[in-house]
Amino acid sequence: EEMRPPNPEGAPLEPLVAGAPINPRDYSGRRNWLSRCKKVAETSGLEIISFPHVLLAEASTYILYVHLDEFRGPAGLEGGTWLLESFGSGSLEVGSDAMEQDLEELVRRSWADGTPQEGEAPRSDTAAASRETWLNARSKDSEAEEAAEEESEEKKQLAEALERTKKVKHPNSAIAKFLTGHADTPALLIQEDPYLVAPDRPEWKPSEDTDGTVDETHAEDTEAAAVAVKALGTEGEREARAEEIELATTRWSAAKESLEAAKERNATQIQELRQWREERKAVPGGVEGTSFAPTRRELRGLLHSRMEKCAILKVAVLDEKRTDPEPLRVALSEAEAAGSRNYDLDLVENATRKLRVLDAAVSFQESLTSMESKAEAEATATAAVAAAEEGSESYTQAKEAATAAEEEAAAAAKALEESLAEFKASIKEASATEIKLPPELLNEEPMEKAAEILKQRTAEVAECAEPDAA
Repeated sequence: EEMRPPNPEGAPLEPLVAGAPINPRDYSGRRNWLSRCKKVAETSGLEIISFPHVLLAEASTYILYVHLDEFRGPAGLEGGTWLLESFGSGSLEVGSDAMEQDLEELVRRSWADGTPQEGEAPRSDTAAASRETWLNARSKDSEAEEAAEEESEEKKQLAEALERTKKVKHPNSAIAKFLTGHADTPALLIQEDPYLVAPDRPEWKPSEDTDGTVDETHAEDTEAAAVAVKALGTEGEREARAEEIELATTRWSAAKESLEAAKERNATQIQELRQWREERKAVPGGVEGTSFAPTRRELRGLLHSRMEKCAILKVAVLDEKRTDPEPLRVALSEAEAAGSRNYDLDLVENATRKLRVLDAAVSFQESLTSMESKAEAEATATAAVAAAEEGSESYTQAKEAATAAEEEAAAAAKALEESLAEFKASIKEASATEIKLPPELLNEEPMEKAAEILKQRTAEVAECAEPDAA
């Protein structure tokens, strides 16, 4: 009522009649009327949607909105038709909602019938000038559009030719047969799920020969309609809900009884434990005088030692400046001997990963230094062979030294390659678990230097192998 526009003369408005045609002006516009509508039911489906049971009030207006999800299927009907079926106990008046189209038509008529103001051109002249401007702008781009259409047509023909080539020359014969031999067959079976609108039960009256006793058995319980009443009606639903409530009540009652019993059992056991402790204190010598005192002291000592070893190991793992692996190795060995793996498995595994990185770094640095020295020795021996006179005793000795230096350099190169691979793999494994590593170990310069040495070594070996093959 608050949305209805007041009467200009101040007279009271006529009351709205239930079931009468609705005029959007009574709500100050169609949008206000739509905003006052309430959602009654909502469902979704594929190609077909259905409401199993809907109660429609008499003399009321309902709007059926259908939304097509373009991500699950086509968004347009494309020549099809909408089909609405209803099964109910009363008649329905159904029609299309053409109010939007009516409003648009009224607006168009107002535009066509509008009288221009003084000094303004008629609407027909304004529309003709607008169309002429649009046509002139459209004609300027006609040549470019034609060229683009020709180019798109050529691309389309090329794509179709490539697609045909793929189908003909497919390397897999089974897939090639599938591409050329399959056929689309329409569905041959259409299945529908009919449903029955459950009718209301007639009022049951006891027969005259019951002698005053009431038999609650209904004669229609054996009929098909009674099955629908129990399955779809409120009677069966009420019985199912009552049974569900009874089962839930029983389950929660049992849970509450179990909880109370557990509380009493815990209180009793705590009291027994306190009594046991007081009895042990009363023994001569106290707790230390009992038979299990030595075992207790030993267990406490082991647990205390395990905690200390874990603390030392944790400090070693979190130390970002430590590059020497020996302290970490000793701490890890002592922690594993104390059983720290059972206490903190993640700490032991992280320590193992960091120790692998430190060992790999030491091995990589040693291999890099050895490779540099072996490469320098090989170069010196090669220069000595070139300086000696061929056939002399010094040439033979220089040749043997050069051969030995070359073998040592090859072994050093292999060791450097293995240590570099191990170093990179250990860093990758440690980084995956976010283990803190010393910044100098993450420096890429030594690894790039080693990679360059190995690359140069491989090239030199290939050059030496080419003359031998020739």
